[in-house]
Amino acid sequence: MNRIVLLAMGFALGLLTGLFLARGMLPHEMPSGPASLIVSPPINPRTTIGSSAQRQQQLRSAVAALEALESATRAGVTYQNYIERKIDAHVPVDRYTREFGDDAPLALTLREALAAFDAAGQIWSACIRSEGCQHDILHPDTSDPVIAEIFRQYPGLAAMGDPYNAVLQETALTYLWQQAAEAIAGARRAL
Repeated sequence: MNRIVLLAMGFALGLLTGLFLARGMLPHEMPSGPASLIVSPPINPRTTIGSSAQRQQQLRSAVAALEALESATRAGVTYQNYIERKIDAHVPVDRYTREFGDDAPLALTLREALAAFDAAGQIWSACIRSEGCQHDILHPDTSDPVIAEIFRQYPGLAAMGDPYNAVLQETALTYLWQQAAEAIAGARRAL
């Protein structure tokens, strides 16, 4: 008889443990006592009461990081400093998109700004390595797949070139930074 009771208690405990683990709770976080048998649906952080203020704060942080990078590009920045600032800008943008959804319109706008900054960094890097950028000139039909992809993603970039679509590195960076600035302005309007 004791084995049946122990088996039933073990089954019940396993069932409750499974419910709490399914809700994302760790075993040491499980409540105890009679109230612990009441199971409520998991809390969605995107719909909590304080999420509006939290969303605005994280949006401000992401926009501020992108504005700092934009400001550095206008004032003049070395490649190394640019890459460091670009990485710093990724942190609050990633936090915002992770917290509130990568497909939300503002998240897409923030990602658009980062993508333009990333593309500029890739062009700058390719020109430093002298791959796909000879004499600071970019061609959309380059053998460098990264540069070719950037030209596909930003068709206006090729339009800025000469009749052969050759674009100066400086022109390409300015164009991509302008694309980022427009996306940042869109996110700023939501503040």
